[in-house]
Amino acid sequence: MKKSVPILVSLLLLGRIGLFAQSADRAKSTPPSAEKLFLNDGERVLFVGNSLFENDLPNGYRELALTTRWPDRNVTFRNIGWTGDNVLGEARSYFTNPPTPYELLLKQISDAKPTLVFVAYGGIEAYAGEEGIPNFTKGLNALIDTIFCLGAKTVLLSPIPLFSTTATESTKGRNEMLAQYATTISQIAASRVPFLSI
Repeated sequence: MKKSVPILVSLLLLGRIGLFAQSADRAKSTPPSAEKLFLNDGERVLFVGNSLFENDLPNGYRELALTTRWPDRNVTFRNIGWTGDNVLGEARSYFTNPPTPYELLLKQISDAKPTLVFVAYGGIEAYAGEEGIPNFTKGLNALIDTIFCLGAKTVLLSPIPLFSTTATESTKGRNEMLAQYATTISQIAASRVPFLSI
C-alpha cells in the first residue's frame, strides 16, 4: 500500500490540476480557488511538507504529472519533504541551535528560489487534536507569508486520510481529526491561495 499512495496522490494532483492553479493572466480579485494552475516556462516548483512528499523522492510521480501536463515548459523541481515534519520544521532537528529547525526549514525554502510552492502539512499536527489547531493555523499562515515574501505562489494540499481494510475506532478517530485539519487548511486557503483536497 505504501508504494501506491504517491501514485494515488499524483493522479489526484494531475486530475485536479486544471481546477486549482494560478495564472498570471488572472485578475488579483479572482478568488484563489477559482484560479487555474499554470506552469510558466522557467517555473521553479518546490514541494515542502512531510512524508506525503518525501515518500515520492525515489519515484518523481508528481514531477511526472506536472511535466506531462506542460511538456513544452522548462520547469525545475525540488522536493524538500521531510517525514514527521510540521509547519514549524520540528522534524528537521539534526542541527543544534542555531539554526533552529524552523530557521533551517525557511533557509531550505529560500535556497530553492521557488516560484511555485506546494505545501503539505497537517498530518503530523493532527496528532495534537483540536487543541493544536490554533498553533497550526498560526504556523501555516506564517509559512505562507514567508513564501509570499520570496515572490512565490503557494498551493496548499490537505493531509491524506488513513486507508485501512478494517475499520477501527482508532482509524475512524484519526480520520475525523485529519478531516478537521483539512477543513482548517481549506479555510486558510479560501482567501489566500489555491487548495487541493486529497
